[in-house]
Amino acid sequence: MKFDNRFFLVMIGAIILYATFLVISDYSKISDKIINFKIEYLPIILIFIGTSWFALFLRWILLLRFLGIHIPFRENMKIYFSGFALAITPGKFGELVKSQLMKKDFSFLYFHFLQFFQQFLFYV
Repeated sequence: MKFDNRFFLVMIGAIILYATFLVISDYSKISDKIINFKIEYLPIILIFIGTSWFALFLRWILLLRFLGIHIPFRENMKIYFSGFALAITPGKFGELVKSQLMKKDFSFLYFHFLQFFQQFLFYV
C-alpha cells in the first residue's frame, strides 16, 4: 500500500472537519475550560500520560514477541510513537501508519497484520 497525495488530503480534511465541529459545537465551554485550567496540575497530568504511554509500549513489545516479530528496540520505539501522530483522528489512522512502516521496513506480512489488529480491539 503506497500513500499518495489523495490519502493525505483526505486525512487532513477529516482532521480539519473534526476540529471544526469540536470548536463550533461548544466554543464557550471549551474556552471557559481553557481559561480556568489550573496550571499546577500540568506536571501531574504529564507524568500520568508518560507512564501510560510507557505501559502501552511494553504491551506492544509483548504482543510483537508473542507473534514472533523481532524488531530492534530503537526502531520499534520509532514505529510505535509514530502512530501517536494520528492516533486522535477518527478511524485511528495512526494504527495504519504503524502497520505500513512495519511492512515496509521489516517485511511484516499481512497475515501478521490480521493477528496484530487485535491490539486495536484492546482499546475498544
